[in-house]
Amino acid sequence: MTRMLILVTIFTITVLALFGLPLNYIQKVVAGDPNVDIYQIVTNTSTATSDQFIVEADILETPGEIMTTEPGNPDGKTSVFYNNLRINRVATNVVTTAQCGWFPTPWVAGNTIQITVKYIGTAYPEATGQTVTFTQVIPENPGSSIMDLVTPEIVPPLPTGGDDQTLTITSEPTGQPIWMDGADTGFTTPHDFVNPAVGSVFTINNSLYTWNPANYTVPEGFVTATVHFVGTLVPDTFTYNLYVNGPDGYAVTGPVAGTTDYLATNADVTALVGAYTIAAAPENYHWEINPINVVATDFVEQPGGKNAPAFGSRSNGAKAHRIFNHTIEFVLVPNPPITYTVNVAGPAGYSVNGVDFPAVFTDSNDYTNDLIGTVLTPSAAPAGYHWEPADITVAAADFENNVANYAFQLVEDAPQAFTFEVNAFDLDWYNDNGYVFPTNVPAFNDPNDVHAQILLNGNPFNPPIYTPYIFGAPGNEPFVAGEYTVTHPAYDNDLWLPESLTFVTINNDYAADFLGTEPVIVTPVELSSFSATLTANLYVKLTWVSQTETNMQGYKVYRGTSADFASAEMLDIPMVPATNTSSTATYTVTDSNVLANNTYYYWLESIDYNQHQFFGPTSVFVESVTPPVTDHTRIVKSGPNPFKIGDTYDIELNVKTGETGTVTIYNVIGQVVRTYSVTGGTGQHVKWDGKDSRGNACGSGIYFFKLSTPTTNQSKKIVVVK
Repeated sequence: MTRMLILVTIFTITVLALFGLPLNYIQKVVAGDPNVDIYQIVTNTSTATSDQFIVEADILETPGEIMTTEPGNPDGKTSVFYNNLRINRVATNVVTTAQCGWFPTPWVAGNTIQITVKYIGTAYPEATGQTVTFTQVIPENPGSSIMDLVTPEIVPPLPTGGDDQTLTITSEPTGQPIWMDGADTGFTTPHDFVNPAVGSVFTINNSLYTWNPANYTVPEGFVTATVHFVGTLVPDTFTYNLYVNGPDGYAVTGPVAGTTDYLATNADVTALVGAYTIAAAPENYHWEINPINVVATDFVEQPGGKNAPAFGSRSNGAKAHRIFNHTIEFVLVPNPPITYTVNVAGPAGYSVNGVDFPAVFTDSNDYTNDLIGTVLTPSAAPAGYHWEPADITVAAADFENNVANYAFQLVEDAPQAFTFEVNAFDLDWYNDNGYVFPTNVPAFNDPNDVHAQILLNGNPFNPPIYTPYIFGAPGNEPFVAGEYTVTHPAYDNDLWLPESLTFVTINNDYAADFLGTEPVIVTPVELSSFSATLTANLYVKLTWVSQTETNMQGYKVYRGTSADFASAEMLDIPMVPATNTSSTATYTVTDSNVLANNTYYYWLESIDYNQHQFFGPTSVFVESVTPPVTDHTRIVKSGPNPFKIGDTYDIELNVKTGETGTVTIYNVIGQVVRTYSVTGGTGQHVKWDGKDSRGNACGSGIYFFKLSTPTTNQSKKIVVVK
């Protein structure tokens, strides 16, 4: 009787999901040497692979992707577990099994699977190292497996040669399964056995017949011979086989109890029908179906009878031994993932681990609570306060019904007994004024009065802190032990005196002074202003004022219609000569080659004997003269300006009764963006959403809107920002 045992573990399901579709190729194999019973060599079941053979699997269309049972990934091959490649017993057969879904490149119909079997055992030393290869083409729609338990493939040990003697087994009817020593040889009649072993017992295994002779034993001194078995049909008998499969080691109760996997057999089908219930599933899993009900109609007759693929006809009306099979399988399925939640309370406006209070953290990836061990740290406390607790570590014991709750509180700091004052001065000013702390004097002599930034251990405070500053004063940051330094963009950070001050603690009020040296920078020209204004006759007047000039040749002016200097052109005027004076000098240039209703950008180039400098851009809008408002048609007001994309720009209008007109929005190059119609009346509103007539959002830049009626033309500028 042939039993097909399919063992699919949960681990295999999970791993195969990472590769191609599952496809098991299961092939019955026999030893090429007829004197060798491979069933005696391969003693393991499907939970292992035989240590007497090395098995390799390869899809020929994807070279280089070879699975092997040999450990250590030899010669670039991939060593895999037995559940993906093995040679093992299944019932009374020996099979090779290859899981094709494990190959990195997914298989497709028409691919050729090549199996290589190498004998490495020592029981048959003349066969050690023998290797056999066979192939199988993947058919269309193969399902989850390709299984051939009928036509065996030959594997080592192979015949060793010599003076061969042949035993020919024939039968009437023909095509019957030949067994030797109680085991299936895998061959059917007629078949030749070369050099059969003395004492081997041959039989025909088909219970539909009684056979004459009943068996044949190979005698001493055997020479080539033919043995003919004649079969006589026997009356019908019945066997019902119920295969109860599932993960190994689970107890099943029911009409016939057992432990998976097992076979329940009876001549009476009623003894097998009923509900079969398997033991409890492991943690985090459940059975797909439990119990499984078995009814008589579930059993399907095996073609031809017991242990034979085809046993001939019964046209003479004789009875036969009929076999009916049914398989049930209990399948483990993972439970839905468990969701763990951590709720963290705290004051509004603050966060923990980057999430605003009240913060919620969840983990639902698997059955393990990955939140355990997470350190919850709140954002920085405001000056004069600290967090209680300072941080929280998520613990398993804190979860109830998969939820843990925590809270942070802001607590006011205890008063600080001492203050720490940090000042920064220009070294030259400090030397001129003596070691007396000045009052109402900037820390540096720079025009913007930007003080030095204070750093602690090389890092800025958040928000930044600038000198002069008193740590520990009411409303200020408390004193913190560490290394204090200062930095300022106008001063050389390598020349501060002292370079740094390090404090572990302070026992009284303390003041620290840092003295900075400003690097000497010589520039050919220093400008105090560069501007563009519109004259009464709609020309552009450019004015710039220099504070000092050294080795200067002169100035050139460039104009463009955008803020991109790459598109600017130099004005067609001579270079303006420089005065090279150490006092203030004012220069003007007039650009008359401009058009109304355009924005122009200007750059100034200073030219000395060594280098060039550029200043700008400065811009001006050349606006046409608006005719005086007649009657009551006018723009009342508009805004906001600048106007942000996503908001609404509101234009309020009064239009003379009886008039009609338009409000048109233009871009900076005069293209129409949007047009609205207006009619007579006061307090009208045109609302622009920042989109063109096709509904597309406009970009940032300068836009204009114009009110046009028979009596009025009035324009205004809109600045659009994102």
